[in-house]
Amino acid sequence: MRFLSLFILFSFWSLPSNAQLTLPAPIALETLLSETNQKITNILIPISEDTQTAVFQRNGYVYVILNKKTISEIPSFDSSILRGARLIDSSDGVVLQFLLAPDYSWFVNRRGRYLILTLSLEKQEDKVISIYPRKEQNALSFNIEPTSSLTFTDPISGEDILVFPILLHEQKMERSYATEAFELPETDQGLVFISHIPDIKSYYKDKKLIITSDQNLLLNNKIVFTPEYRDSIADFSEFIQTSKDDFYKERNRLQDLISTVPKIDKIPFKKELARLYLSQNLGLEAQNIIDSIPLANIDNEFLLLKMTALLAQNRHDLVSQLLKEEQNLTDDFLTTLINFTQNPEKLPDSSFYTLYNKLPPRLFLSFAFQALPHLLEQKEITRLSFLLRKIQSQDLNAYQKQTVAFYTGQIHLYHKNISEARSSFQTALNESPLSPSQIQSHYQLILIDLKQGLISNSTAINNLENLRFTYRKSSFASSLLKTLTQLYKQEKDYVNALRTYRSLFLIHHDAEKTKEMSLLFQEVMLYNKQIPAIDKLALFYEFKELIPFDETANQIMMGLIDNLIDLDLLKQAFNVSLSLAKHRLKGQKQQDFLFKATLIALLNRNISDAQTSIDLLWKETPYHLVSQASLSSLKENKSVNGEKILIKENLYFLHPTLINYLSQQGWLQ
Repeated sequence: MRFLSLFILFSFWSLPSNAQLTLPAPIALETLLSETNQKITNILIPISEDTQTAVFQRNGYVYVILNKKTISEIPSFDSSILRGARLIDSSDGVVLQFLLAPDYSWFVNRRGRYLILTLSLEKQEDKVISIYPRKEQNALSFNIEPTSSLTFTDPISGEDILVFPILLHEQKMERSYATEAFELPETDQGLVFISHIPDIKSYYKDKKLIITSDQNLLLNNKIVFTPEYRDSIADFSEFIQTSKDDFYKERNRLQDLISTVPKIDKIPFKKELARLYLSQNLGLEAQNIIDSIPLANIDNEFLLLKMTALLAQNRHDLVSQLLKEEQNLTDDFLTTLINFTQNPEKLPDSSFYTLYNKLPPRLFLSFAFQALPHLLEQKEITRLSFLLRKIQSQDLNAYQKQTVAFYTGQIHLYHKNISEARSSFQTALNESPLSPSQIQSHYQLILIDLKQGLISNSTAINNLENLRFTYRKSSFASSLLKTLTQLYKQEKDYVNALRTYRSLFLIHHDAEKTKEMSLLFQEVMLYNKQIPAIDKLALFYEFKELIPFDETANQIMMGLIDNLIDLDLLKQAFNVSLSLAKHRLKGQKQQDFLFKATLIALLNRNISDAQTSIDLLWKETPYHLVSQASLSSLKENKSVNGEKILIKENLYFLHPTLINYLSQQGWLQ
C-alpha cells in the first residue's frame, strides 16, 4: 500500500526558464496549514506522467480526481484554509474531497511529477478548453481529448458522479452547463457529469465521448447551451434580468462554442450571441457577428436581428433600405420598434406602454432615448413623461442623465413652470460631458434669461455664437439661427443678420426665407444711412445673389456706385455704372449712367474705359460733347475750358466728386 504525500509551498513558481527545477523539502501538511497566513498556498500531490485529472467544486467541497490509484489513504487534518479532507471510494482511481475556506479560489496545474493544487485569495486567470455537445439519437456526444472514465457516489449528496479526466495542459475547462438530466459543475481540467437520471452509460471512441440512457429524457430535455430557433426576434425573455457578470460568462461561452464547432454549426450560436449583445444595447457588436454569417445562410431571423441591431444604433436609413430590398419581410415587433422611435404617435397605448416589459433594460433604454425628440416634437407630453419615469429607474451614465434633465425641463416649459424648467436645464448644464442635451439646455437657459431681462442682447448674441458650431442638428441650428437673426436686427448689425439668414437658408431651402433675406438686404442697402460705405460694399458682394430684377435693384446698384467712389475704387465704380446702363436701364436713364461711367473713367484717367462708354452715348448731345472734349484734353494733357451747357440741378444722379470735376472744367451753369 502506498501512502499519501502532500506538500505545501509558500511562494509562486517563478524560476527563470533556464533554471534547474528544485523541489522543496517535504513539510508536514497538518502543521503548516494551521500556521500559515499566506495569500497563496500550493499543495503538491505526487502523480505519474500519464495520470489524467479532473478538479471541480460542488456544495462548498473541492474534489480532486485522478484516474489512477496513486493515493490510498490520507491523514485527517483541519486548518483555516481547508478541512475535512478525505478519500472517497472508487475502484478506478482517486477521489479526494475537502472543504475550502469561502474566500479562497482554487486552480490546478502540473509541474513534472507533481499535481499542484493552488489555494489563493487572489482570483486566478481562466484558460478555457472549449467543448460542445450534440444530440445524436438517444445520446449526447462531445468531441474531446482522449480520456478515461471514473464513477463514484458522492457521500454528501448520494448522487452518482461520472468523471472524464482530461490530460492537463495548464488550462481550465469551459464554464458549467446544466440540463434536467445532468448537471455539469464548473471545473478545472476534466469533464464532470452529475446524473439526475438512472442507467447512464458512456463510451469513448475516435475522440468522441458518447453518453446514453435507455430513457428518452436525453432527447426531450432542454439543453441550455444549445440555442433554440425562435419564431420571433422579440423573445428576449432570458436576458431581461441579465447582470454584467452573467453577460460576460454567457458571451465567453458562446464565443468559445463558435470558435470550436464546425462551420455549419456556428450559425445558431452566432445568432444567440447577437441576441445577447443586443440585450446589452451593443448594436454594433451584434451587427458584426450577424454580418459574419455566410450569405448562403441568410434567412428572416438573420434579417430581423440585423435590422434590430441597426435600429439600436439609430441607423434608420439603412433599415429603410433593407426593408425596400426585402419587401416580403414583415414582423410586428420590428414595426413596433421603428414606430416607437420615429412615429410614436402611431402606436396604440397597448404597444407603447408595454414595450419596456418585452425588452432587456439596456436595449429598451436605447429605443427610449431615440423616441424622446419625436415625442417632444409631436407634443406627446404624457408619453414623454412616461418614458422619462421609466428611464430614470435605470442606472444611467452622466450623458444619459443630461438627456433626462433636458427633456424634463422641456416638460416644465410646456406647463409654464419656468423655475422648475430652469432648474432642470441647469442640472444638464452642470454635468461634465459636452453633449447635445447640454447644448440644448444652455440654449433654453439663454432664451429664458432673455425673456426675463436677465441678460442683454449682446450677451445673448455672444453666448449663442459660441453654441452655433457645437451641435449641428438642423432643427436645433434653425431655431438658434432664427433667434440670432432677430437679435442682430434689433442691434442693427445687418451684416451678421444677413449672414445668419443665409446660414438658415442653407439648412432649409425655403422661398419664404429667401424673400425675408432680400427685404432685409434692400432695407440695409437703400435706407440705412448709418452703415459705412465699406460695409455696404462688403454686403453687396457677399449677398449680390439677393438683388432682384426690378427698379429696387437699380436703386441698390446706383447707391453702390457712389459708395465705390467714396472709397476711391473708381475702376469698380466704372464697371458697375457701365453694367447698370447696358443691362438694366433704357432711354434717358441709360444715358445718365453712361455719362456717369464716362466721368468716372476720365477722373480715373483711364482713356480706354472712357472711350468705351462715350461710344455708347447719343451723338451731338451735351453728354457726348462734354465727354469727347474732356477725353481729348486728357489725351493731349491739356486743361479743359468748357462751355456752361449743363444744369447742375439736372445732374442729381452724379456723385459730388463728379459734380466738382465738371465745375472745375467750366461745364456747369
